[in-house]
Amino acid sequence: MKKLTAKFLRQHNACAEAAEWARKNKLIGKGMKSVTDACIKDNHYKWAVWLLPHEMNKKNRAQFAVFCAESVLPIYEVKYPHNNAPRLAIQAAKEWLENPTKDNARSAKNAADAAAYTAADEATADAKNAAYAAVYAADIATYSTEAAKNAAYAAAYSAAYAAHSAPDEATNAAYTANKTEINKNIIQFGLDILSEEK
Repeated sequence: MKKLTAKFLRQHNACAEAAEWARKNKLIGKGMKSVTDACIKDNHYKWAVWLLPHEMNKKNRAQFAVFCAESVLPIYEVKYPHNNAPRLAIQAAKEWLENPTKDNARSAKNAADAAAYTAADEATADAKNAAYAAVYAADIATYSTEAAKNAAYAAAYSAAYAAHSAPDEATNAAYTANKTEINKNIIQFGLDILSEEK
């Protein structure tokens, strides 16, 4: 996808709301940078992080997934400082990136399974999504675009849920600012990867 098309949105099962928004904002026919800039302007961060991995090769999708997971890992670790399963899943994904062997893919998958089991037991949505971001980052060794998309989406949700679950207004304001910064950093990292691929 050099330019956003209605066909691309249909083929990749974009949600109806995002497709309509793109049409209304005259983004059909625009390039990735224009589309992601519009997403940021209108606070549609999740749509931008959904879109980016579709243009990446497998290695870059894995790097993007790892970056997304690492971006929200502190949210999880603040709530569950003694559980390192998501961190281990991210590390396994990095090892696969360095050396994409079947053994490393298997290790990444096992670490992802452990982190998923952990996330299923955790109580808060923000922590669950941070853990799932790590799961999907590790899953990229076995799966491809879908895992990277899911890592990015889980990271965006984790940041959003953290902002909404803050105990008071001051903390909520800080989380909201941090959420915006996390999402912008993730989107910029994705754009940087795409510019390096050219």
